[in-house]
Amino acid sequence: MRRGICKNVNIFSEVVLIALMMQALKLYELHWSFGLYVSGLLLLICIKLVEDFILFAL
Repeated sequence: MRRGICKNVNIFSEVVLIALMMQALKLYELHWSFGLYVSGLLLLICIKLVEDFILFAL
């Protein structure tokens, strides 16, 4: 059961990372430094959420 949850979290986090990268590329075209800042911030929030979810699941 736990392995399944972790596997789902890994897949979910990969999908989210890919989505964030795509978004970051769009923002990069718009404005370089602002896009970098926002994507970095979103990435940190996303990592924190995933960590909390994993800790909660375990």
